[in-house]
Amino acid sequence: MNSGSVSTFSSLAPLLIALVPLVAFGLVWWRTGSLYLPLNRLWQLIYGGQDVQDSEIKALIAQQNDRMRFRLAFRIPVASMAQLRKLQAWAGAHRLEMHEIGECGPFFLVGDLKVKLPSAWRVVPQVALVLVLFLPLPILPWLLVQDQVLVNLRESGRSFLLDESTARPVFPLGPQLSKAACAARNGLQDDRGFSPVERDILCKVFIGDGTDDGRTKAATELTNFIQDALTSQRWSLAALGAILAMSVTAIWLWLRAFSAAKDLQRRLRAFSNERAEAGCR
Repeated sequence: MNSGSVSTFSSLAPLLIALVPLVAFGLVWWRTGSLYLPLNRLWQLIYGGQDVQDSEIKALIAQQNDRMRFRLAFRIPVASMAQLRKLQAWAGAHRLEMHEIGECGPFFLVGDLKVKLPSAWRVVPQVALVLVLFLPLPILPWLLVQDQVLVNLRESGRSFLLDESTARPVFPLGPQLSKAACAARNGLQDDRGFSPVERDILCKVFIGDGTDDGRTKAATELTNFIQDALTSQRWSLAALGAILAMSVTAIWLWLRAFSAAKDLQRRLRAFSNERAEAGCR
């Protein structure tokens, strides 16, 4: 790793550390649908663990804490302790565990105590989307370790891959132009994937004005440019990978909740049929 990369990563360390509490807050909100628990901890941190004197308020806060801990543990958005007790009784009567209900996510209606599945037109696009978003993920690690940067010529808008010794056009892909060919000045009249104007520009990038001092200066500038561009490109790819991974994870969790809800609905129907048969005997 070059010194420029080390400096860049080190400068971002405080930012990454600062993001840790935000990630924790986001996780709690995702599990409970509320920021009550972290805000309660923040209150205790600022004002200490002084006990509430009023018995009714103390009981109310205790119930709120218990309810939020329940939501954090099982990700079931109960709105009150009464609703929680009702859910417990219903789950016991149907021989269900709380984690089985929580796995259904948004497809279990706590207020109605029933499963509500989405229509097929909502499920099929989700499956297709997770496949499309997943496809680039295995390629990103390979792109992260490449030493070529994707750049374009301002004059022509031509995109190409560049390293310290070669340039290869893309969109469409063509033969590469090398630094050695520019230095030897042979074969530049042939088609190497670039127009004559583009070849002249790139040769100036590789060897400058052709003198020894010009070549040294051009090589130094090109090395610095590629190092900076690689750092920027890799961070962009890493950010893209993180976004794709989070998107795939979110859709996968949605599909997993759908599968769990479908299984729970089947079990509830079997339980109802079992009770109906027992009542007819």
